[in-house]
Amino acid sequence: MVDVGIDELGMMALGSLSILNCAVLGKELKRGEVLFEGAYGNKTVKFLSPINGIVNSVNTNIVGKKISNPYENWGIQLLAKDFPENQELFLSGKEATKWMEREFIKLKKFIDSHSPKIELAGITMFDGGSLSNDMLSSLIEQSVNDFEKEFLSL
Repeated sequence: MVDVGIDELGMMALGSLSILNCAVLGKELKRGEVLFEGAYGNKTVKFLSPINGIVNSVNTNIVGKKISNPYENWGIQLLAKDFPENQELFLSGKEATKWMEREFIKLKKFIDSHSPKIELAGITMFDGGSLSNDMLSSLIEQSVNDFEKEFLSL
């Protein structure tokens, strides 16, 4: 069984978002197909299945509600069909921590390159300043599509 939801990186970039259009119970999904969509403001982003599997459970308590803490609620549980064959696609422990650190650096660069003004990204951001939640809302319109391609694709 694989629990799939939103991680801290997604919350940092998108801020609090509402979960929409979850895959239905019993649906067979291929890796890369849409598991659920998240809405923030008037924009939506797609979250993709990381593995082939069957939707075993959907947390209906989160559908249509704002999620502000990614680790309080899982979204969907998948009964993985081929996890042993694809286990190398998943990281854990120190490897996962290092990957997350690299992704945060990549997110800072993404925000810098998509800001209409450098002041919006923060002059000190690369000197150790931290990101604030909902960073994408202040970026140029194309940013949402670029964010999906850069951070939510497989």
